[in-house]
Amino acid sequence: MDFFTELHPGEPQYYLTRAMAYVKTLQYTEALQDFDDVSKKDGYEGDVDVFLQVARCRLLLGSPTPALLAVRNALAFDPGDRDALNLRRRILDLIGHIDAYKGAVSRKHWRMARSAYESCLSVYAQEDSDAPTYIRCWGIEMLVVEGCWDEAQKSVDIILREDVDAVEAMILRALVLFLRAELSDAVTQILAVSKVDPDNQQAKDLAIRVQDVARLKNSGNNAFSKGNWPEAKQAWSDALQVVKDKEEEGCGGVIRATLLMNRATVHQKLGSFAEGLKDINESLKLRGTYFKAFLCRARLLVGLELYETAAEDFRAALERGRTVMSEAEVRKVEAELDHAERFAVKERQKEQDHYVVLGLGKFCTAAEIKKAYRTLSLKHHPDKGGVAEKFKMIARAYEVLSDPEQKRAYDAKQQRSAHSTSSRYDDDYDSDGDSGYW
Repeated sequence: MDFFTELHPGEPQYYLTRAMAYVKTLQYTEALQDFDDVSKKDGYEGDVDVFLQVARCRLLLGSPTPALLAVRNALAFDPGDRDALNLRRRILDLIGHIDAYKGAVSRKHWRMARSAYESCLSVYAQEDSDAPTYIRCWGIEMLVVEGCWDEAQKSVDIILREDVDAVEAMILRALVLFLRAELSDAVTQILAVSKVDPDNQQAKDLAIRVQDVARLKNSGNNAFSKGNWPEAKQAWSDALQVVKDKEEEGCGGVIRATLLMNRATVHQKLGSFAEGLKDINESLKLRGTYFKAFLCRARLLVGLELYETAAEDFRAALERGRTVMSEAEVRKVEAELDHAERFAVKERQKEQDHYVVLGLGKFCTAAEIKKAYRTLSLKHHPDKGGVAEKFKMIARAYEVLSDPEQKRAYDAKQQRSAHSTSSRYDDDYDSDGDSGYW
């Protein structure tokens, strides 16, 4: 056919025949070029079938508005053509779904965005075709929002196998790798983008971000290995500022979960257990199966003397991580679990000291009780990342000590208990030989 178009460049039928061959082999860009060449030939007026083929090529290449113009040209020839009317309806539906997707994303209405995206796919399914790359990338964006990292990675890899130079997909793959905490691979992917589109600002911005996080994360790792807890905490905090917790990025993904866990570990080393607990709870929301996160939280809970809850997390860590931990690590965690379980039994056997819970002395004032309650309840509220068990202890202590009658009865009971204990024992010591956890 190329021979005939070269031999008879003014004959539109040869171009039309080749264009239809391109359509059958899914070469829509080449087909459009031939259709365009035909339209410029002297004496060619067009017909419904050709305009519909042009419209379909434009639609399948991801240009619904130009496709709609071609359908209107077809309807100008025959206003009642059923195929043209049906195609116009599908194109108008697609334009509506595209607008709905963009609007939902701008408002962060993710369920509506996913629904609109899937509606776009259904339009292309009616054409027995895959959606164009930019719409398929929206599906990956939804997977990122939903934190489905493995599926997002697989989906973008499939797109790039079919369209190796799709810049939008390449940048999206780099972002997915970054959020999966695969920083070196993310940098490699961004370098690949620069070869295809050297001036792409989105790729440049992402490159700076990935490199900053990698530098700060490594700085924190080095400081931690040297026992410099404050420096490690600062480096990882700075890295978290760069990562951020955007909803459209799965709230920071695995990289944010990792940095939060690292900072929680530093809080444990520094003795700031409540702050560490907030970090590790947030980390587990993002990566809810990682055994090291459960282990970190268990140790923070021990620091807060919440032994029963700590024991649950030690068990969860062993259940999830036993196959990847060394024998020495397993024995260490089992010893920590045994310690937590023994202290949990002791805690259940003794009555809560309301003064200790609120951090007050026996002769505190009503104002001091109220102030301590307000401070601690805010600090340990479950909605703020605290532990429900600790919050309940604080609430119970305040309930008793803020009521004059309950406080008098409690003080009298404490005094009788202290007198009974002092008359029974000459010395007070831990018969198990445990003087503390750390």
